[in-house]
Amino acid sequence: MTQEERERALEAGRILNSSLFREVFEKLDKRYVSAWRNSTLKDSREEWWMMQFVLGQVKNELFSELQCAALKMNGKDETVNAALNAAKDL
Repeated sequence: MTQEERERALEAGRILNSSLFREVFEKLDKRYVSAWRNSTLKDSREEWWMMQFVLGQVKNELFSELQCAALKMNGKDETVNAALNAAKDL
């Protein structure tokens, strides 16, 4: 694993573990789900559902960066492991 890959993984971990990111993510998730559930039009429901789905994909992509780094390091990088374990709570 290159130093750049490690740094990217750690940055992904910092984002995922950021209180601001978590707060904004939860706020948007609740807003999208509420709008999706309360929508009476099929097209509107589908748009809100897609927005909520894509929001989850952003989180999954960041987590994947971190998880792939941990796997490449065979669990030997304690900093990456700590970031991964903290991010699992999401």
